[in-house]
Amino acid sequence: DLSTQYLTIRNSSNMSANETLPSMAVRRFSTLLEDAEERRLEAKVDKNLDRFRQTRWGIWMDFAETTTLHGPIHITATKGKLRIYYIIVVAMMAGMFFAHAGYLFKQFLSFPVLTEIKYGNIDFTYPDITICPNAPFTDTEIAENAKLHATLNGTLKFWTEARRVNFGSPTAHAKRSFLSSFYRWSHEIGKKPHQHVLECQLKKEECLVSFIITEHPIYYRCFTLRVETKPPVPSGPTNGLRLILHRGQPEANPLLLVVEEEPVILQSVTSKEAFRAKDGFFITFHERGTFPNFPVQHLPNGLSLRFGEAVRVGLDQVHYKAVNITGRMCINGDFAPQIELFRLDKLSESNAKPFEVSKSMAKFSYTRQACVAVLRQRLTYAKCKCFSESYAIPYSMRDVGEVWCHSLETSTINIIRIGETLECAERIANMTDIQVALNPWRMVVRAVQFQ
Repeated sequence: DLSTQYLTIRNSSNMSANETLPSMAVRRFSTLLEDAEERRLEAKVDKNLDRFRQTRWGIWMDFAETTTLHGPIHITATKGKLRIYYIIVVAMMAGMFFAHAGYLFKQFLSFPVLTEIKYGNIDFTYPDITICPNAPFTDTEIAENAKLHATLNGTLKFWTEARRVNFGSPTAHAKRSFLSSFYRWSHEIGKKPHQHVLECQLKKEECLVSFIITEHPIYYRCFTLRVETKPPVPSGPTNGLRLILHRGQPEANPLLLVVEEEPVILQSVTSKEAFRAKDGFFITFHERGTFPNFPVQHLPNGLSLRFGEAVRVGLDQVHYKAVNITGRMCINGDFAPQIELFRLDKLSESNAKPFEVSKSMAKFSYTRQACVAVLRQRLTYAKCKCFSESYAIPYSMRDVGEVWCHSLETSTINIIRIGETLECAERIANMTDIQVALNPWRMVVRAVQFQ
């Protein structure tokens, strides 16, 4: 019995052991199956997620999740009226955003980008420097020409004996009336650069040969210094420009001397001492290749210099670059045309090459001031049937001829009505640039502009 009991207990123990071992193996096998299934599901999810992200909507939703653009997420996650509410809100916000962005982009294209260079070691691009004598010639230069002397005396007598208009000084009107006579005799009485420029040094090198003659209707003949840009000129006071100007013959008296920037009452002096004291130049700085403004004293970067004075000028350089020039005066699309003027002084020069244009054309780079002057001159001729001496004649109107408003070489009826003609031209001269640009005559002007 004892042996039987022992065997029975032993067999029971063996059976318990045999029953326990299969249970642990099953659990271990099921765990492996669960891990494999989980990895398979994760791979499937990742695959589906990658496939979703490759779709347009997936890309859009991924972008919305990583940014603050949560509207599409709210629309997707909601239903019914709440979804309609989110759609309305998102549509309103999107419309406001695009309207604001469009306005900013339009403003960006409408205004120039200003870049100011303040580094002292950057190469300095010299502007054109134009020197205009207040007196175009002296009495010694016309003494031997009896016809020219008689014409000048007749012009002065016409404006000094009677008050023709209520504005301007007699000397200023006489100077404008003598304009066509000057260009007819400019080969005899016109000055050359070396007759006024005694010394010109740039970086301690001679620069007199860099002067060109520039025709200007108010000053008759000016002299423009165009500094060569290659090699560039370093900035700094030791690399500046030195000019010494001189009067000419010591005993010569200036004729038709008018300081344009002075009040009318100061332009009416008659004594020789006063004329000699006022004799000098108006010097203006303007962009390279451009024509000085009409008249040049309206430029903010200009100065008057009389003989016996010494002036030191410091220039700062500011570069403007327009992003878009559409809509500006005289601009057709994105093209800025050259300013083409009728050249009366045969010794004058411009940007035009001799083989490119005719001998009677002067060509300059576009500026707003020069464009407005062309429009103003066209408007003057359209309204007053004459050209103002404050502006050059556009080349497209060269066939009209030298029909100046102050001209005395005209019919008797025009001389009698010269006061009305000048008042008409003065009204146009007093118009603002916007008024000139928006004038109804501009529609006719643009049809023949820059032919």
